[in-house]
Amino acid sequence: MLCKNSIFNVYENRDGIEYLINTLSRSVIKLVPTEAERVKQLLQNPVPMNEKEKGYVQILIENDFLVSEEKDELAWLEYLYSKRWFDADNLYLLFLPTLKCNFICPYCFESEKSIDMKEDSLAIFIEYLKSAMKTHKSLTINFFGGEPLLKLSYIKKICKTLQRQPSAASCKLFFQLTSNAYLLNENTIKSLLLDCGLRGFQITFDGDEVHHNQRRIMRTGMPTFSTVLSNTKALVNAVRLYNLSNVSIVIRVNYDDETLNDIEKFLDVFSDKEKKHFSIYFRHLYNTSQWKAKVSQTLDSHTLYTLAKSRGFKLNWYDNPSYVYCECDGGQGQLTILPDLSVWKCANDYSYKDAQIGQINSQAELVLDEYKLMRWGEKNPFKDKSCRACKYMPLCLGSCPLTWAKQKIRNCFYDKGNLVDVLLANTTR
Repeated sequence: MLCKNSIFNVYENRDGIEYLINTLSRSVIKLVPTEAERVKQLLQNPVPMNEKEKGYVQILIENDFLVSEEKDELAWLEYLYSKRWFDADNLYLLFLPTLKCNFICPYCFESEKSIDMKEDSLAIFIEYLKSAMKTHKSLTINFFGGEPLLKLSYIKKICKTLQRQPSAASCKLFFQLTSNAYLLNENTIKSLLLDCGLRGFQITFDGDEVHHNQRRIMRTGMPTFSTVLSNTKALVNAVRLYNLSNVSIVIRVNYDDETLNDIEKFLDVFSDKEKKHFSIYFRHLYNTSQWKAKVSQTLDSHTLYTLAKSRGFKLNWYDNPSYVYCECDGGQGQLTILPDLSVWKCANDYSYKDAQIGQINSQAELVLDEYKLMRWGEKNPFKDKSCRACKYMPLCLGSCPLTWAKQKIRNCFYDKGNLVDVLLANTTR
């Protein structure tokens, strides 16, 4: 097979070590300094001179650093992106049963705090979900908020009702929860895992106890760290107790200049046994209308991931890429549902009404504004000359669709670097 250098090969240097990365296959190889130049030559002209170099070429082919000369990688990526956008088989819903929250975090982007789903809206929503199950191969519901556990009875009713539907045999159900975990006590954990069948959880910490208690506080002003940590550990232990190997627990750690140096303290609160049952990722805080983030340009997420990896943590990384940037990306199969049954592509800014693309009406029918959906799709990175030329496009896919919709700019740099750092920290080659 005649081969060529992949257009998605990039070189990254961290702490004096050079890595070769393919951003499409997500393969990573650490280059030995004495062999690095020869490997680069083989990428440009894959003609090995000896048995050792034959081995190098084979590794480069197996990991997609070298690809068939006939393969149009950019066209292939565009096909995968378009396939995801127009996917009619699988439905992903980010569902917010309430925008109310028991926390009052100063950087929270949500400005509408009073919207709360009513019983009649819940009944309509369930009827819509039952209909959706008949026309889709899979249905994923990520319970979000606000704090979704304030509507625990709604979560239970939705999960149990859908599991009893005859169409559950042909439509795979996936239930996930993004929560601050304050209400995630042992009884709730047992019910969510065993009765409701939840298999995905995300919980956020703001670093160590001191900083977390300064920011993620109750509306009463009370601290939350010890309760959130205890409940997180209870969830991890329950997964182990019930032998649920298919449960994904992700811990998000927020950081900025003030908390960065104390994150190591946070990493020490978990035992080696507990670390086996969840993954971790880091995100710096960003500006909101209420919060000015203290984030310098020198923050190094690679250091954080390397530190976590060295302490035995699993790093959060999706082995099967979804070919969308986030929950707000994608087409008609990726929607956000608010408590009033309004349908959005992104709920990060309720003042931006172009992000509202429809409504679930009183007859439990999804009514979409196809023109708004089309406009949202104009973020398509393959329409952008700079994106098409960018070797990191498979990781970024044009970046945040909301930022593009509002400002026609692509704030891709941070997320691109963050994903690369996860790759580098995970490599064992």
